[in-house]
Amino acid sequence: MKILDGLKWKLASSGRGATVIKGVVLHWTASKTLSSALSWMSTARKGSYHYVIDVDGVVTKCVPTSRKAWHTGRDGKRANLCPKDEGVAEGIANEVSIGISFVNPGDKTPLTSPQIEAVKTLVDMLKHSLPTLQWITTHHECCPSARPTELLMEYTQWDWKIASQWSGLKVWTRPKNLG
Repeated sequence: MKILDGLKWKLASSGRGATVIKGVVLHWTASKTLSSALSWMSTARKGSYHYVIDVDGVVTKCVPTSRKAWHTGRDGKRANLCPKDEGVAEGIANEVSIGISFVNPGDKTPLTSPQIEAVKTLVDMLKHSLPTLQWITTHHECCPSARPTELLMEYTQWDWKIASQWSGLKVWTRPKNLG
């Protein structure tokens, strides 16, 4: 797997402190090209991912895993949830996770085979370098009101919920009682 250095984009991030990294949050960029996604994030949104996987499967590292990328956001109106031990914690997804995004416009364009193979390899690599990883989810599961269709199978032709089979991580889906 080829990993490019995308740190030159200087995407928004902040210190992680002593927080233990426990999960992976999958996203799509809502853009057709890597350069447009990175340009948009670096100027308009002030968002970031740790890694972005281009359509050809090439991975770009954007934020060091030692820093917190701003990939799930929080605008005061929505709770970005993720698993915390046996319960659920509100608003901490960025604190305890690695953000990985696929270059994908979100218009029912399927993920490519190279992207799927790259995420499998990347997550395996992360598991070895971050042995505290326990779970995998999507931005949609963390915050469905912000991302109502992100990575749903009917949009990407890929069922991310089988990730436990290839990643060895627990698949986290948002409890129905949380809305």
